[in-house]
Amino acid sequence: MGLVYFMPAYCLQKFYSFSSQVIEGNHADKLEKGLEYLKSHYKFIGIMTIVLIAFYFIFFLAMIITSGSIYKLFPVI
Repeated sequence: MGLVYFMPAYCLQKFYSFSSQVIEGNHADKLEKGLEYLKSHYKFIGIMTIVLIAFYFIFFLAMIITSGSIYKLFPVI
């Protein structure tokens, strides 16, 4: 589970370090680099959310199909 959250945590840490350097001094290039890391973070979270919703949908369909086949094996009187 920790491997899944390593990338978003790393991107947030890099964003924080670059943005803190921007606050200390006027560094526009570091602001751009920090915002790129923030963009990567949100991209990863969005893709992970879409994948999890797809898994939920697949498991829901499998549950419906399995319950139908179990009903055929053991019909209720």
